[in-house]
Amino acid sequence: MAALHATGLVDSGREESFDQLAELAAQLLGAPIALISLVDADRHWNKAHHGTALRELPRDVSFCAHAILQHEPLVIDDTRADPRFADNPLVLQDPSIRFYAGAPLRSREGLALGTLCVLDERPRRIGAQERSILASLSGAVSATIDLRRAMRELDTLAHTDPLTGLGNRTRFLRELGQQLGDAAARPVGVLLLDLDGFKQVNDRYGHPVGDALLRGVADRMAGEVRSTDLVARLGGDEFAAVLSGPVDAAILRRRAGALLAALQQPFDHDGVRLYPRGSIGVALAPRDGLAVDDLLRNVDLALYHAKAQGKGRVSVFVPEMRAAADRERQLAEALRDELGGAGGRSLDGRWQGADEAWGGRDRAPAGLVAGLRETPGAAGGQRPARIAPPAGAGGIELRFQPQLRLSDRSLVGFESLVRWRHPQLGLLAPGDFLPAAESADLMPLLGARVLEAALAQARQWLDAGLRFGRIGVNLAAAQFRGHDIAVEIEQALARAGVSPRSLEVEVTEGVTMGRQAEAVEAALRSLHRIGISVVLDDFGTGFASLTHLKRLPVDRLKVDRSFVMDVEASRDSEAIVRAVVSLGQSLGLEILAEGIQSEAVASRLVTIGCALGQGYLFGGPMTGVEATAWLARRAV
Repeated sequence: MAALHATGLVDSGREESFDQLAELAAQLLGAPIALISLVDADRHWNKAHHGTALRELPRDVSFCAHAILQHEPLVIDDTRADPRFADNPLVLQDPSIRFYAGAPLRSREGLALGTLCVLDERPRRIGAQERSILASLSGAVSATIDLRRAMRELDTLAHTDPLTGLGNRTRFLRELGQQLGDAAARPVGVLLLDLDGFKQVNDRYGHPVGDALLRGVADRMAGEVRSTDLVARLGGDEFAAVLSGPVDAAILRRRAGALLAALQQPFDHDGVRLYPRGSIGVALAPRDGLAVDDLLRNVDLALYHAKAQGKGRVSVFVPEMRAAADRERQLAEALRDELGGAGGRSLDGRWQGADEAWGGRDRAPAGLVAGLRETPGAAGGQRPARIAPPAGAGGIELRFQPQLRLSDRSLVGFESLVRWRHPQLGLLAPGDFLPAAESADLMPLLGARVLEAALAQARQWLDAGLRFGRIGVNLAAAQFRGHDIAVEIEQALARAGVSPRSLEVEVTEGVTMGRQAEAVEAALRSLHRIGISVVLDDFGTGFASLTHLKRLPVDRLKVDRSFVMDVEASRDSEAIVRAVVSLGQSLGLEILAEGIQSEAVASRLVTIGCALGQGYLFGGPMTGVEATAWLARRAV
């Protein structure tokens, strides 16, 4: 029966190719009735019927149920003279069959599917030639069935994701297009799900575990939707669902929430326990569009918004999201002009988190995603060959926040924090423009500009005889892709006339992991070898293991401000800070706590054993002029 149902013919509509073969059989064999029958477990169903309206009958009275057991055509000259059929209701009643000749139809594997048969209300005989014609025609029908089955299998392959068995992008787009045809009368919902942190799963545990997780996600999604809904894997770690029936925005939000809850249950595979997380964007037709492209653009924006809000969330599309995306596109175009770079991929792509470290946490907008994330695509554009003007002289400006030794409040250095003075919008915080820079692959150009400006400021301080310790710059993941960042930094130092021992580079845990981990490690080792200090930023918020940390040429760990600010009020935060300090001491690393805003917090950190600090208690982000005056006052 499996072979029969694999053809997709049972209960299908009429098809001209089968109707023509049935009609040809009737003509060549001079019979009033011809059937192409398919014999199922409990019934006989006619795919084509010429000369009769008979479409279906029970298997136990079917002549064809006997014919499929034969290798040659089954011919019954007179049914009333054959004890097997004399009492058959098809003989005694309508259609009063007196003559039957049927040749079996077989699949390419040789399995019986049904028959091509001719019937007559009068007894008759057929000779060898007619039997040969019937057998040849049944072969033609079998070949047609095989062709149709092959086409069906190819269609399935073309529309199925081989890893998960779900529909693929092509199937999703086809189904969505069909559903949208009725969306004016019957709303259609679209969910777009993207796994959070899936790349780290592949990098840490390998692709077999990652593939198993994708299959598990597919099963969980399929278990949360109705049988009439479609779930598809669009590629990578992105899934989608088309939900029909009675849906509105509130229903879609609830169903998406239930899907996230199911997704986030622990997943075990081959001794590895994972805790999947995802973000979901939601859009509703016709409210959010009736064209496939419009609806997908809007649901993609909703997913973008969910990730920007901190991931692990559901976001329903609202028109304001489109306005925000347009603003980001305009910002990217203006920033590209400012940096003089060609840029990279379209802004219709999604960014994966702004680099809070680049802009200073004390002024970062609420909800800004912490840590510089990797963005898809290769970085483009040329690095500026000139030394940048001092901070504040151009559109890209720097602010400098001091870092002090907590025991005696002596200066150990400054962190460089980026701002952009937009021609129309004024001074922008990093959270306002870094997402656009990431989306447009402008981070390498921006990073180069920040480095040049920071070194130019360091040169000014050196010329003025001001001691500033080290000046720190943040390196983005994109700066390690397609560039020898170590060589470029050495060249920038030479142009500025600044010693490598006056520079400090900061990277987040996420930058040091992933497919480019070896390249990042090699670059950091090259920088460390010539005297540049390396800082691991936002420590405690990412995925770095102790083994990973020991392998990196790190001089200092920065404790994320979210733990530092709560160190007095939260036992958990204090425990985390203590653990980081203890780890750093065991590895011979200095610990810097960022986000210090009160003497009480500073005192608690000294008690814990934290050596260095940064925050508004000591000084906020300052312009180059302000930082120069601050240094001069301390020098007196």
